[in-house]
Formats: sequence, structure tokens, C-alpha cells
Amino acid sequence: MLGRLIKYELLATGRVFLPIYAALVVMSAVARLVLTGDLVNRGMSTFFVVLILVILFTGTWVVTLVMNIRRFWNNLLGREGYLMHVLPVHSWEHVLSKLICAMAWILLSGVVTLLSLFLLLGVHTMFQSPQWQSLTQLWNGMWSELQRNDSAVSMVLFLVESGITALLNMAGAIMSAYAAMCVGQLANRHRVWASIGAYFGIEIVESLITRLLLGGPIRRYFGGDGYVFWNYGGQTQITGPSVYLTQLNHQLLSSLLLSLVFCVILFFASQWLLSKKLNLQ
Repeated sequence: MLGRLIKYELLATGRVFLPIYAALVVMSAVARLVLTGDLVNRGMSTFFVVLILVILFTGTWVVTLVMNIRRFWNNLLGREGYLMHVLPVHSWEHVLSKLICAMAWILLSGVVTLLSLFLLLGVHTMFQSPQWQSLTQLWNGMWSELQRNDSAVSMVLFLVESGITALLNMAGAIMSAYAAMCVGQLANRHRVWASIGAYFGIEIVESLITRLLLGGPIRRYFGGDGYVFWNYGGQTQITGPSVYLTQLNHQLLSSLLLSLVFCVILFFASQWLLSKKLNLQ
């Protein structure tokens, strides 16, 4: 049944997202032609094309945010909830289907945004830009240094952990919003404001726990004799990329596990509130 929920959720939201994506890609290609002088009436056309493009770029992410929030609120906590909650489906399946679809549309919005930028700026122009060349040289030099110090495996591990952490942070942000709405629906009046207050409360608690367990935000920078880690407990001198990457991986793994714990807690809290404390109006 979870697969069907995901299928119908993607179909329902795709009617909104797909036309916006198509318009963004097409307008990026048109803007590229205008800016390179391949279209006539360049003077006024440039202004209007770029204006429309900016609106589409902004609108894509605004719609992504608003749609994901509204779908959860209207489908599960609004009038549509009377129908959704009589389906032979567990509450955790409702929450998980919304989470999976929300993450899918966020990732797809990012891909479409990058594709549009490539179309707008031109692939050749981006790869030949001084910024890209500098980034490539930095990466090649860093990778060579890591290979010489037998740290390539640590670097791959760091990249994998970074990707997983990014996905967990995305899921955590979505689940914070879902859990806040589940708490807000308990109020008889001003449920939107109650949800907003619950969201900020959740974020404050998460920040305090993160600071307590991980020592707060960690700043890393290159020192004259090696690498320096700084946190609220002081600074530690690290000499050599191997030790530096090991320390990075330890910190990232701790952050990954904590993000996973937050996601699990928020997920089960949301499904419990939906199954035990649902207050439809």
C-alpha cells in the first residue's frame, strides 16, 4: 500500500511541478539565445526573458517548499484527512510516503536548477571559467596529496558520509515541519500559529542537543603548520591530511548518527500523533 500512496502522491504533485520544470528549462534555453545575441530585438527581450527566468528560479523553490507543506497539511490534517484516514493504511505509511515524495521533489528541483544553469551559462563556458579551473586544480592537487599519504580511502569515506548526512539533514528538516504540524493540529484555535511555534521549539531543542553532544559548531581551517580544529572546547593542532581526514570522518559520523536519531524520533512522534491524537476540524 505504501507504493500506491507514493504513486498517487507523485501523480498529484507532478501536475504542478512538471510544468514548472519544463518552463524553467525552456526559458533557460531561450535566455541563452537572447544573451548570446542569437535572437532579434535583444534590448527589451533580454530584460523580460531574464525577469521571467528569475521568477521561475525563485518560484520553483517557493512552490517546492509550499507544496510539500500544504500536501501534508491538507491531505492528513485538513478536510481531506477524513478520507485519507479511513483508508486501510497505517499512519506511518502516510508519513513515509509524504517524506519520500517531498525528498524526491526537492532533489529533482535541484537537478532541474543545475540543468537550467548549464543551459543558461553554457556547458563550455562554465567548464572554461577561471572559477571552475581553479576548483579543478585545487581538487587535483588535494587528491594527489591524499594519494601520497594513503588517505584516498578516507576521502572516499568522507564523501559518502557527506552525501548520507546531507540526505538525513534534508529528511530531518522535512520531518521537523511534519512533526510541528502534527503538534499544531492539537490546538482548537490558531493551529497554523501553533504549528509555527512548535517548529521553532523543535529546532531550538535540536540545536541545544547538538551543541551538548557534539560540542557545538566546529570550524576547520588551515593553519601554518598543518590543520587546526576549533570548537567550544578549544583548538587542536592536526599535522597531516591523513589525521585531518580521520578527525573529519569521526565528526561527520557523529553528526550523521545524531541526524538519524532526530529523524527517527520525529517520524515516530508524527505517526503516533496522527494515529492517537488526531484532531480533524
